[in-house]
Amino acid sequence: MLHLVNTSNGEVGSLVRVEERASAYFVAWLTFRSWIGFVFPLLRSSKPLQKERWRTCFVFEASRAGWWIGKITAWLVRVQIKKFDYRLVDIHLPDGELAWLRVLYQDLAEVGEAVVQRWAGSRFGDCGKWNRHVEMFLRKQISTAVYRPLVMMRVALWRAMSGGGSKPCILLSPRLGVEELRRIGATNGADVGATSARWINAEMGRSLGGWCKSVLSRALAIARRLQSKARRTRAEIRLDPAGIELAGAVSRTANVNAAALPRKHPKIGVRYVGRFNLDDPGKFSDIFFWQCSDLAAEDITVMFDHPDDPLDEEKLLDLEKRGFGVIATHRRAISTPRADVHRVLPRISSPKARLRVFQGLEAACTFAEARWLRRQIASFGNMVHYYLGLFDATNVRVFVSYHKYDGNHAAIAEALQHLGGILAFYQRSFEPNPGPVLAVVTDVLFGWSRFGAEIERQSGSAIRYHVATGYLGDHRKSYVANRAGLLRSQLMNRGARRIVAFFDNNSLDDARWDTGHEFFQADYEYLLRQLLADPSVGVIFKAKTPLTVRKRLGSIADMLARAEMTGRCILLGSGPLQSTTAPIEAGLAADVTVGNLWSGSPSIECALGGVPSLLIDREGFPRSPLYRLGVGKVVFKDWDSLWQACEDHWRSPGGVPGFGDWSPMLEELDPFRDGRAAERMGAYLKWLIEGLKAGLGRETVMADAAERYCAQWGKDKVTEVNGRSLWSPPSGSDGSNHSSDRQRQGGHAPGDQVAFSAFHSQ
Repeated sequence: MLHLVNTSNGEVGSLVRVEERASAYFVAWLTFRSWIGFVFPLLRSSKPLQKERWRTCFVFEASRAGWWIGKITAWLVRVQIKKFDYRLVDIHLPDGELAWLRVLYQDLAEVGEAVVQRWAGSRFGDCGKWNRHVEMFLRKQISTAVYRPLVMMRVALWRAMSGGGSKPCILLSPRLGVEELRRIGATNGADVGATSARWINAEMGRSLGGWCKSVLSRALAIARRLQSKARRTRAEIRLDPAGIELAGAVSRTANVNAAALPRKHPKIGVRYVGRFNLDDPGKFSDIFFWQCSDLAAEDITVMFDHPDDPLDEEKLLDLEKRGFGVIATHRRAISTPRADVHRVLPRISSPKARLRVFQGLEAACTFAEARWLRRQIASFGNMVHYYLGLFDATNVRVFVSYHKYDGNHAAIAEALQHLGGILAFYQRSFEPNPGPVLAVVTDVLFGWSRFGAEIERQSGSAIRYHVATGYLGDHRKSYVANRAGLLRSQLMNRGARRIVAFFDNNSLDDARWDTGHEFFQADYEYLLRQLLADPSVGVIFKAKTPLTVRKRLGSIADMLARAEMTGRCILLGSGPLQSTTAPIEAGLAADVTVGNLWSGSPSIECALGGVPSLLIDREGFPRSPLYRLGVGKVVFKDWDSLWQACEDHWRSPGGVPGFGDWSPMLEELDPFRDGRAAERMGAYLKWLIEGLKAGLGRETVMADAAERYCAQWGKDKVTEVNGRSLWSPPSGSDGSNHSSDRQRQGGHAPGDQVAFSAFHSQ
């Protein structure tokens, strides 16, 4: 029997009763405290079976003190301490699916939904303080909290099956969602047991906690009085979520430049994420929608917050010359003294105000979960305070982003709603399957199609207006056609007659939590061997992060260098963080493209551009809807079968029918396919900002924009996704239903303006 002991949260526990003894143990985080307080007593009390002399304790992570004390004392209980090395890509379920993808797309959803339902069914969920922003923030935080325990559970199950062991027993120290994790384990053939505190019981913990709260309350009261003297203004803002009190949208901006931060009218805020490209619409840009529409640069403020690609003098001059507003939200994100840096004064909220959140808490969750919730509520309030100050200082009233994968976006939505602003997201990548990591709460989301709206609905998103625009990179084809032709000629002049473009979507160092470099190196190695063996083969490698390719390739980098010397191999892409080169540029220069199935966005761009595009699924992702394109025609499970299909296609006069053909799904992925998706998004944003400039309320502005879009592109192109919040009180009590306010302003309810489809909330 296997035991998985998770002590990553620093708590220690006592072993629950199990029927069998273990021959192997798995420890998530081994520290001095966890070894002395829990793991060693557990090993001592659970003696080995008679036929076993030594047992093994596998360790995922360990502190230096924990590792050495474990190694020194483990022999006393006849245990060997070993680091548990595994590769995530090797852990597959019986149906062939990569266990990591099962966690992302199924396990996280099951655990998160069960926790939410348990809380929502108690007095805690009925307190009338929650809105959809708090709900989404907590859902995201729940996913973050249970992600690694779920991965470790899958690893333990895989180890048990591959080793021919008996039914595993997984032990978790008290943490969020332990009951839900137990149920997940039971459905997958595992016994999951919870542990309780060993030397500090629950009653002692509550007494100690009460004493600490009293001391902290007095300290915070003193700090609050000192802080109020330093503030320029003070505004008390009471949020819907649990009566959290924010000490106002107080902020200050250093080196303020009135020309750079005009306050005359509302602005559109855009976060810079490393794709600084203002002149070439054929490349990736963080403001691509401005390049393709008549949206004025004066209406946009670009926000820099990345230390690895800071705002320098060259970028600042380029932006100022065009009239953009510019702000840095972190002083490490600038390298010029002329840049404006926004800072928010510290926020200290009243502990008593925060404690009002937890009426009925005992009926909803455990003591450990209550402590976790207190931290999350405080974190949410701090973030809302920060964004209130940022948007107030820059006059941003429409914030545009693609990054919806953490809980921060819920705080942004809350802040904008208080300021009368609008949050807008756009779909950057193909999202084949629903999952909590994809969920978003927003006013507007620019998605490719209604297929994306259905994925959002199943993921639990709450979207007032889902606007189908088509694929937002479809305009790039016309701009890169000439460059692609020159690239193809360059390869053909060196003898290439069969050109393959491969899309590298990056890899991370630790192969235990990602696919790892070794897995990605095999893709390069296979194609490089084909190129070096056949002088008629040319290869274009389009890398997402080109600056790190040679480092990630390791020894394969020498083979890449030899291939580049032939003139038939090109590593395409440039950019400080991520490449600004579009996949379609490589695709138009090639005869066929190859991409990974689970990250299929580059292949979709090429397929929409008319290039035969293949997908390889070496990881194991059978639930992907792209399998409908056909195994052996578009989707392949290994390199040998894919390359053989390419050879057959090239040898056949006119090619193999259906080879790399995406036509059965193109309508589903992009209902327009006219190269105007970014133009539609830019026009929609212009309508929003013009409405806010005119002094209209946010609800009226959004409804009017949706009406104009439907009149121009069709009523089926705007839908509402899950408009009703699970924890929301009845309509009108928490501000979630604004139709009456909008009617007073002369607007209409969403249903009056937009023909909401089957994706309308249930």
